[in-house]
Amino acid sequence: MPNLFLLQAWIPAADTESFNSVAWSISVEFYIYIIFAFILTVFGKVRNPVFAGIAIFALAALHWEWYVLKPAVLSGLSCFFLGSLAYEIYERLQARINAKAAGFFIFAECILVLAIYLLLPSDVPAKRLLITLLFSVTVIVFAFEMGPVSRLLKKSVINYLGKLSYSIYITHFGILTVLLGLAMVAGKILKFNFTPMVGDVRYITTGNLLFDNLLVLAILTLIVFISSLTYRFIELKGIGAGKRLKSLGKPAARTLQEEIAPVPDKFINQHGKQTN
Repeated sequence: MPNLFLLQAWIPAADTESFNSVAWSISVEFYIYIIFAFILTVFGKVRNPVFAGIAIFALAALHWEWYVLKPAVLSGLSCFFLGSLAYEIYERLQARINAKAAGFFIFAECILVLAIYLLLPSDVPAKRLLITLLFSVTVIVFAFEMGPVSRLLKKSVINYLGKLSYSIYITHFGILTVLLGLAMVAGKILKFNFTPMVGDVRYITTGNLLFDNLLVLAILTLIVFISSLTYRFIELKGIGAGKRLKSLGKPAARTLQEEIAPVPDKFINQHGKQTN
């Protein structure tokens, strides 16, 4: 029931990562969109201080482990409203940035990629806080698309993978779960442990380094292929259905023929002139 109503990340007693564990983010996002719409409607032009207040509160609660809300919700609130502020900053800077700033963006993009590469696997204090802020700055810088890394990311293949990214995120866990189950069955039949435990995590391995790397490429290819199907037949179809639902009840646009149709007699006054 919590998954059905997208409440698994919000209800304290519910398992946040139950059913399809990656769907916890949909649970968080769905209700944050409603909060976002409420803020835009009620606060309007003074929305930015509200965005900042929510983001600071959520980050502080995560940092000091003051879990008045579940950590997944606090993560969503902090990242979403920092993203909202990042957009506002980008909009204000966009008119002031010109081609002369290209050198800065070349330097900034390379430094940010290096910083992310070093920070992600590290164990520095306040890592969650630092990396959230780092990602926010990265979004702003890369939004200008003036550096070598952002230009590389605009290539057609990478751009297409970006379109598939949400489908990849939603489907990959299910695909890996099925493959893990098949590997366990194959291990029983062939008397070989294809799915050893490493700590608390079960992995798939062939026992050969080369074959393991080929297996990774094969699994990635399978995930991208299935995600391309779900993107085409589920994601795009859902977007189309949403647009049609949104248009229900709206008056149809007047055609050119209707615009130039003769004025009915009842709109002609006694002097033979058309009334407004």
